[in-house]
Amino acid sequence: MKFAVPYFDVFDSKLQEFSVPVAVRGSFDFNICDYQTFINKHRLDNFSVSDLQVQVKDSVSENVKIVVANAPDDFEIPVIHLGKKITDIKEKVKTLLAGKLFNDYGITLKDINLAAIEIDKDSSGYKELSAITKDLTAETLKKRNKANIIAESREIKGNQTLGMFEKAANALVDIKENQFIRHKKAEVEFADAIEDARAGKIGAIRGKLFRDIGKMVHGNEKKNAGDVPPPIPTASLYNVAVDGKPTGPYTIEVLAQMVESTQLTRDSLVWKKGMAQWEKAGDVDELKDLFIEMPPIPE
Repeated sequence: MKFAVPYFDVFDSKLQEFSVPVAVRGSFDFNICDYQTFINKHRLDNFSVSDLQVQVKDSVSENVKIVVANAPDDFEIPVIHLGKKITDIKEKVKTLLAGKLFNDYGITLKDINLAAIEIDKDSSGYKELSAITKDLTAETLKKRNKANIIAESREIKGNQTLGMFEKAANALVDIKENQFIRHKKAEVEFADAIEDARAGKIGAIRGKLFRDIGKMVHGNEKKNAGDVPPPIPTASLYNVAVDGKPTGPYTIEVLAQMVESTQLTRDSLVWKKGMAQWEKAGDVDELKDLFIEMPPIPE
């Protein structure tokens, strides 16, 4: 049986002043597994299949409406992003309806399909809420970027195994080119490292600096290579375009969190060092796995 819930207002609990009209279309299957319960519920004195269909359809529509109306709070998403949670909403509806249809009508819900959750994008509520959410998303990205920087800084400070060499190497790597040039002594002692910095080979600099600092401290140029720690691998860092402006860079782990919170989509433009131009996140091989959705568990 097909059903349709006409447009009704859905609110975000945090932005109650804006209502967004939402409609739902879908279909459902049911049968009778316990005929004795079914007979007890209906008595079959004046039973009508058409009446049963109307009653069941009304019950389905009513409960779908309840779940969708509460979805922004239940799934912690803006009203305008309801469509992205259609699979989760379907499962919640199915769980709610299964018991209700059996208790009220003695029938068993086999499956329910939500074909579409339609949002009235021409409504004033949608336009106003979309503008506000857009600003909030940009602000969230800024906060995430700041949090990422702080976390990386704490991780570096907490790493005591490399001690003085690690701190010295990180400090030298972060010095800008004009600062290298002003310090003539550093330019002579680390000439090769400066050339690597100009070419953007940060990973090579770390290894070079570890070796050079070790030579300065111990005065032993023939020291075994195994005594010097290898360069620390660098993570891929991507910039994300937000409102026409670059933000970031972010690690893969932070991008995964942004996908979960719908701040990063397949169509979001991203760029990192080495890329010729900005590309859609869904087209970047290293990021494709972030957008793979978990398939439904077979019944």
